[in-house]
Amino acid sequence: MAAPSSDGPTGPLHPQRRLRHLVGIFGRNFTPIEHQGSSLPFHSYFTLSPVDGPPFYSSEVLPDTVNPTWREFDLQPKEGVNLGSSRLTVHVWGRCVDGSQILQKDDYELMLKWDVDLYGLEFLGYDLDSFAKYHHAPDSLVFHLAKCGFFHAPPCEASPSNDAERGPAYRCVDRAKVKLSYNKATLIRINTLQRTIAQTEANTQASIARSAECARARQVDIDLRSAVEKMRVVIALYKDEEKRKKKANGDERARLEALKREQQTAHAIAQESHAALAAGMQELREMTGKLNERRGLLWQVQSMVSIRQTRIILELSQIFPMQQMKNQNYTICNLELPNKSDFSGADEEAVATALGYVAHLTFMIAKYLEIPFRFPMQPMCSRSTIKDQISNTGERDRTTFPLFTKGSPRPQFDHGVFLLNKNIQQLLTHCGLAAVDPTNTIPNLYLLVMHYMSLNNQAPTRNVHPEATQLVMGCALPTLP
Repeated sequence: MAAPSSDGPTGPLHPQRRLRHLVGIFGRNFTPIEHQGSSLPFHSYFTLSPVDGPPFYSSEVLPDTVNPTWREFDLQPKEGVNLGSSRLTVHVWGRCVDGSQILQKDDYELMLKWDVDLYGLEFLGYDLDSFAKYHHAPDSLVFHLAKCGFFHAPPCEASPSNDAERGPAYRCVDRAKVKLSYNKATLIRINTLQRTIAQTEANTQASIARSAECARARQVDIDLRSAVEKMRVVIALYKDEEKRKKKANGDERARLEALKREQQTAHAIAQESHAALAAGMQELREMTGKLNERRGLLWQVQSMVSIRQTRIILELSQIFPMQQMKNQNYTICNLELPNKSDFSGADEEAVATALGYVAHLTFMIAKYLEIPFRFPMQPMCSRSTIKDQISNTGERDRTTFPLFTKGSPRPQFDHGVFLLNKNIQQLLTHCGLAAVDPTNTIPNLYLLVMHYMSLNNQAPTRNVHPEATQLVMGCALPTLP
């Protein structure tokens, strides 16, 4: 058995075998998957994929051949495919197909799976005819690498067909014609040559040793010269660095002097600012004292105003006395006013007069408390009215509502009573009170009066601000009416 030639692209001129160099694959001696007796044509194609990865190339389907020569291809970079790798997996798919069948590639069956390392292949030749003389094993593959030639997985058996192709190593020689190759003189010459070669080798080794010693000495001299030159360069660099540092130090000193001058200026400004701050703090303390005096006076005046308002409201409650009857209704100036705004069956003039008293009392309380009503009132005893300038009643000219029923529509009268209750509820909210019932007119007003009565009882026990006491004792307050 003769192995393929190892000369050619496997040498130093073509040391690399990468996936990007692969341009073609050929099949030889394929065995169809169907049984031996099948006479159907055999179709096949192949796919390329990384080791344990998905396919990235699929060839065309070649019909009716067990030695397919698929067309060459040019692999392009793809995501997940390393064209610089030397390893790949080749899958060969085949099937015996009837001429009337139309099959997709998914219908073919796996026939071969080769995990290939391109560096492990043997060189066959530069063209297709160079490996035609080899008898390939069944189900073999031949790989074509660009500018490298054709390669095959070892071993490949050569089968020379005649003596001309066999060469000298395979010629048959008659044993009777064989004779000795050397005589005594030849052996002496060979021995002499061997001694000469040994002596030459010894001289060569000595020359090599002397040359190596000279080379080492020269290298030492070169290293010393290089070290000297390096030290000169380092010294020059240090000198340049020293000059740069001196210049930087001079600049830094100048900057420090400038900073000192700025600091002195800032210190003088700070002293002036500190003096101004001290003067300002003294003025602030004086103004704070005056403010406290003003606050004491204000507090005293507000306290006196509050006391006076309370007393006025109590005097108003005596002018318009309110009492609770046995039937839970309330009277004002001895005029009964039903609760819940239910005036059915009551005397119209008595109700109008009672509502006029309530409106008058409410109006006077709001006046002394300085509270503006949302719904202004005009107290006129039994002909009092109230205005609604907020709600949209549907009638632009109708904003005044009566608090009497005589000669007035009942809906307008009811709306006027509702607005009166809203004003009373506003006074309660101002004093922090909650209405018993928004529709109870006199009870809510009575609650407000009782609140100010309790404030009047607590007035003598209130704490007086110390500064306000000194201010009151130091100055004469105006006499309240």
